[in-house]
Amino acid sequence: MSTTTEQTQRWNRDPLVLWSLGVAVLLYCVCSVIDTFWTNDPWSITLSAIILTLTLLILTGKKTFIVLSVVASCVADELSNIAGLEIICILFSALLIWGYIEKKIAQSLALPLVAFALLEFFYCFRHGWRDSNLNGVILYLLLCLIPWIVGKLILRKNTEKEVIRLQMELHATEQALAQKNRDAELAKMLHDSITNDLSLVMLMTDDPEEALTSEDVTRIHGLSGEALRKVHVAIRSLTDDSDDSDALTPATCTCANIRNLCRENDSQLAAIGYQGSAVISGDDSTVVSHECLDLVQELYANILRHATAENATYDFAIKATPKGVRIMQSNECSGHDRKGIAPGGSGLLLHAKAIDALGGTVKTSIVDGLWIANAWIPAPHKATRS
Repeated sequence: MSTTTEQTQRWNRDPLVLWSLGVAVLLYCVCSVIDTFWTNDPWSITLSAIILTLTLLILTGKKTFIVLSVVASCVADELSNIAGLEIICILFSALLIWGYIEKKIAQSLALPLVAFALLEFFYCFRHGWRDSNLNGVILYLLLCLIPWIVGKLILRKNTEKEVIRLQMELHATEQALAQKNRDAELAKMLHDSITNDLSLVMLMTDDPEEALTSEDVTRIHGLSGEALRKVHVAIRSLTDDSDDSDALTPATCTCANIRNLCRENDSQLAAIGYQGSAVISGDDSTVVSHECLDLVQELYANILRHATAENATYDFAIKATPKGVRIMQSNECSGHDRKGIAPGGSGLLLHAKAIDALGGTVKTSIVDGLWIANAWIPAPHKATRS
């Protein structure tokens, strides 16, 4: 539907337009019927039909018909035998609507001033310039300005109401967006805590015949405790208005945090037979988005899920710059989830959506049995949330 059609439909539903024109047209018709019993002037009857037609055409929403209706009313007031009451009704209604719809003050004020000039001119033209007096001038001026001012006051009041309505809609939209972002953070939180940390625990305890060392028990206890902590944070976030999601990651993340995270995961994977390491370039003080840590952790979790014991090798290449972080990861994959590990499928998608909202990208592919992930995450001061 075109913009013009939508504006016309809104115009036709406007109560001010309908009531103003309805009253004016009704009075005009009544007066016109009365006039037909007192005069047989063809010019007056024709002009009366023209004015009534122009007035009804105002419903189309075109300003041209309002201008023509005002001009015709001014002409008819002095050059025909049409009753003054019906002319005043049409003039008042048209100028009120004009003040209501024309928002530019200079253009809006021009029409009532032109109407005043026409009324005064035709009066003097018909009755003579000497019959013009100050009282008549003031009367004509008030007749043209009062409905225009009323229209402007109604426009101002409706504009204030519209501003309040838009502010309320904006507030509701911001709340909905904040809730959506909060839900997305909670979804990532639960996914990372349950599927990532507990997947490693399941792998370490997968073989019942293999005895666990004290180091294994300590690592399992640490992973389980961290997963439980994150679940508790998620539960608190769901049951009260406090925002505990910041407890998951540092308020300010740096390249050093990425380096420590990779070192910890490389150590954990090496303990259960995986071969690989992360090569990280960049200054340790470089500030990075916390999504970098989340994505790296998710990629390590994917290695656990999809890389088999026979081809458990992986590679990480991470480059941190002031503009952002480039993350590339690859590993041989078997095409199915590893036995004993819960199947994945949503974790990487959640992170990809979060990174996309920051203006970054996440691309994945499988080439000849090799899983490849390539991500770009802009620095916090470069990110543009969508």
